[in-house]
Amino acid sequence: MRPIFRQRAEPVVSLRNSLEYVPGQSHINNVEKGFNSDISWRGAQYHVQTEDWGLNNPYLVSRVFHNGAVLKSVKTAYHEVLPENARTESKAIRLAMKIQHQQILDLLLSGQLL
Repeated sequence: MRPIFRQRAEPVVSLRNSLEYVPGQSHINNVEKGFNSDISWRGAQYHVQTEDWGLNNPYLVSRVFHNGAVLKSVKTAYHEVLPENARTESKAIRLAMKIQHQQILDLLLSGQLL
């Protein structure tokens, strides 16, 4: 069965909007918008959400939901994926979040995540 992938229409997120960037924009007082994806695969519906917890709690967190329950949670510290000088840059944080979200989708669809 071929997977069906679609982005949520909510204003919270879209991959298209993720590429908007103001050069040099600092992340110091902000939490980046997250990514949300709905996936139909092998007859089941999944929701994948990736969010930034901000500098006060510097983690990128992805969760996979099925029927409202969290099936898997992946928490990555900024220092694991970002060089020290990039940890306050919005562009770098967005890119790390986008990569993590895509990796979760890839693992889910390949059967390696659950």
